[in-house]
Amino acid sequence: MKTQNEFLEALEEELKYLKAQEVNEIIKHYQNKINAELDYGTLEAKIIKNLPEPKDIANEIYKSKGISYL
Repeated sequence: MKTQNEFLEALEEELKYLKAQEVNEIIKHYQNKINAELDYGTLEAKIIKNLPEPKDIANEIYKSKGISYL
């Protein structure tokens, strides 16, 4: 199972075709989302399991920006 850091690193790698500022905003969004769940006492492994895969997140973001991503 991935840790929060592994998840965020994988997401950052998948978003490599975006500008650094956009990547930072997306990473911060998911970091805040994970931390909020941790604050409610949810186990890290469960939080990560319930999130979409980093590749799927990247695909949706690229699609929303009209970027072709393989």
